[in-house]
Amino acid sequence: MYMKIGIIGIGELGSSLLKGLINSGVNTAELCIYDKNANKTAAYSRTGVCIAKDAGEVVEDSTVIMLAVKPVDYGAVLSEIEKKLDNAKTIISFMAGVSLNELNSLAKARLFRAMPNITCAQNESPILLSSRSGQDTEQAIDVLSKLGKVVIINEQLMDGLTVLIGSGPALIANIMESFYRFGVMKGLTPTDSKLLVNQLFLGTSKLALEIPYGDILEKISTPGGITARALFEMEKRGIGGSIMDSMDSTSNR
Repeated sequence: MYMKIGIIGIGELGSSLLKGLINSGVNTAELCIYDKNANKTAAYSRTGVCIAKDAGEVVEDSTVIMLAVKPVDYGAVLSEIEKKLDNAKTIISFMAGVSLNELNSLAKARLFRAMPNITCAQNESPILLSSRSGQDTEQAIDVLSKLGKVVIINEQLMDGLTVLIGSGPALIANIMESFYRFGVMKGLTPTDSKLLVNQLFLGTSKLALEIPYGDILEKISTPGGITARALFEMEKRGIGGSIMDSMDSTSNR
């Protein structure tokens, strides 16, 4: 089935969605974008992507519309697009903290709420997806699966998990930087340290797809060895608990 995809809002997330869709093989002629800041869309003027004059044109031109604007801007966007919707359209909102009920004026279309992160650009994002009860999710999953792995959840869980998914890359990059700095401190060049740390996290992630996290610890931790000692020091400092506490305190705001 022919499906044209529109993106309203080309900030960090919107541009990541666009890059991921292009990387996945979506024909640029099947993509339509709009941002109130024309400089953001101008960067894609030579890609073959349709650049709309307003949000309403994106809706008219697209089958699936991704709302990637800032929550503070969504009121103005809704007023532009709500009269152009019908049940042949699919709306996927990526606006953090904006519930499906708050988007009720868009209910003429199939309406979804999703939470990915900027790793959509690498087609490796974890993606949470919520919809109204009984709604067919096939088309939304088909589009989002081009950008990563989709998990369907009850919308009540969405806000609490925003820090895990949406903020996750920043939190992980913060940890990775500590590994990187340690490598440099021990004598590696910055280039080599970054290469090794990136490979360390990549390899561990792939291993964790095959076996539980605890099994990885057991495979490497020999009695009295340096891994067991390092894990003990991390436990003593409460690093795991601190990470969970920081996410939990933020998710409850």
